[in-house]
Amino acid sequence: MKQALVQHISEFPRLELQDAVKFLHQSNMGPGHLIEDTQASLSRLGKEYQDFVPDPSLPLTTMLGRGLCRLNLARCSAMDLPPEMINRLFIATASGFAGDSDALLRDLAVLESLPHFEGAGSAAFLTEYRAKGMPAIGHSAAFRQAYHPAYRVVCQSYVDVLPIILLIDHMSADRAGPLLVAIDGPCGSGKTHLGKLLQELYHCTLHHMDDFFLPPWRKTPLRLSQPGGNIDYERFLTQVLLPLTQNRAYEYQRWNCRLGALEMPQACSPGPITVIEGTYSLHPALRAYYDLRIFCSAPWPVRAEHLQSRGGPALYKRFLSEWIPLEDAYFSVCDVEKCCQATLNSARE
Repeated sequence: MKQALVQHISEFPRLELQDAVKFLHQSNMGPGHLIEDTQASLSRLGKEYQDFVPDPSLPLTTMLGRGLCRLNLARCSAMDLPPEMINRLFIATASGFAGDSDALLRDLAVLESLPHFEGAGSAAFLTEYRAKGMPAIGHSAAFRQAYHPAYRVVCQSYVDVLPIILLIDHMSADRAGPLLVAIDGPCGSGKTHLGKLLQELYHCTLHHMDDFFLPPWRKTPLRLSQPGGNIDYERFLTQVLLPLTQNRAYEYQRWNCRLGALEMPQACSPGPITVIEGTYSLHPALRAYYDLRIFCSAPWPVRAEHLQSRGGPALYKRFLSEWIPLEDAYFSVCDVEKCCQATLNSARE
């Protein structure tokens, strides 16, 4: 955090102590204190949009740390990002971020140690601030005059996938039936991460292709010689995709690898958006049923780190010797990336 503070001071040299305290409060406590309700939040944002000139020269974000950033509204306006979308990111961030007052207290001590804020006045300000319970505070008049701050605190992860969000918003607008989104790509490339982000933002159903692993008794040499044959795409098509395309309720069963059996059926109803993530979700037998097809990729060192963190050396060895060769054949023969309307290079899953 000391490095983040020093960087923030260098970016905004005219900030005052209370601006640095605000930076730390936002970083540790998130934006929840600003939430009234969704509609009131949107109304407030719409009014702010009318009060400034769009500026494409400004950076889109200012990093806060803890996975948060300030999303610059003047830059968003210049990019024609709608207030409704920005408000959704803001609400989702506030709803999902757990504040940490102990971390804020520690970071205030770091701030107090910086030469930039030495002096009795700074010490007295921070002592009084702690005594008040470390509440949310506003920017100083000097900061407002110098930098005209207009932003929303949001998760950086949401900003990283803005092109995907815009595409989904555009495709789902005024749509009669459900929008079906598939996320495919090699293991460790960020599919699960993206799926969870979309679930948070749209409160939509999220299906995992891992729940449709091919049962051991069907893993014949002939079946595994077929590109994409390592998944029970027939069951997924019958239980999930076909009912979704017909906009009707359905039941499906997850394959439990630990038990080696199918679990009890789960009932689902189609919502406005359904996301399916996982390798083989864009199998040739399935891809025509989707409205939006997304391909995730990541450099091998990033993927390897993710895979090693999942289940230790034994599971990683199985990825290398068993599952990745099957995936590679699937991607090579089935031209999965070419069928996608969007791609995302990710560093997390």
